[in-house]
Amino acid sequence: MTVRFEEIRRKATRRWTDPGGKRHQETRIFSQTINPFNVKDGRPKTRAEIEAELDAERKAWLAMEVP
Repeated sequence: MTVRFEEIRRKATRRWTDPGGKRHQETRIFSQTINPFNVKDGRPKTRAEIEAELDAERKAWLAMEVP
């Protein structure tokens, strides 16, 4: 028997131009599932908690210096 858990995803793309004038882009998907094993402080995370974590992780990644 296969059990499928609902996945919550956030996608982000950052674009930049290097000093030589070449354009680049990098895309990343941030995701977590709603399941009994995804816990915080001993209790399962709610959808709102997961969304807040993903949004914060996405925002931090977009703010990072590009290579």
